[in-house]
Amino acid sequence: HQDDVGYSLLMHAVMSLQEDVVLKLLQLGVDANLVCHEVQGGAPSMTALALLTSICSQQAPPFLVQLLQHTQRVDVRDDWGDTFFLWACRWGHTEAVRCAIQVCDHDTLGIHDHIQGKQSALELAVIGRHRDIVHAILSTWTREGRYPDARRVGAYVGINILKHAVDCEWPD
Repeated sequence: HQDDVGYSLLMHAVMSLQEDVVLKLLQLGVDANLVCHEVQGGAPSMTALALLTSICSQQAPPFLVQLLQHTQRVDVRDDWGDTFFLWACRWGHTEAVRCAIQVCDHDTLGIHDHIQGKQSALELAVIGRHRDIVHAILSTWTREGRYPDARRVGAYVGINILKHAVDCEWPD
């Protein structure tokens, strides 16, 4: 069930950072994939995982891994077109990014996606100067594997990311 704003009990527990309540709800089988209802003036379309990422500081709460393990809908886009993973990369939630890379399918996460008019996970991490996240994302690339947006390999990997790094004045 969801309240009149669109939040479930799990979402309220997550936003209050009530670890014991979150873990108990997950143990009882509460649906972590539920998305906030689109209520006029209500909550944005987000899962509990996305809400957690949008409110926590760089230090992710201990229950993040369990929440990730119970959430298959990591690709839900909110009203701004962002996913939980993009929020994590934007705001420097290093632990959330590392856990997601370990627990979730990379294609579902959209690690290598680049949507027209939006910044990619890597671009957000570079702009935010979140070096650990940049390294975590780059560690998912292989010579034989997928490149981010294979149609724009040169522009995406070379020019765009380099431009953001220069704009951010990274010394190295």
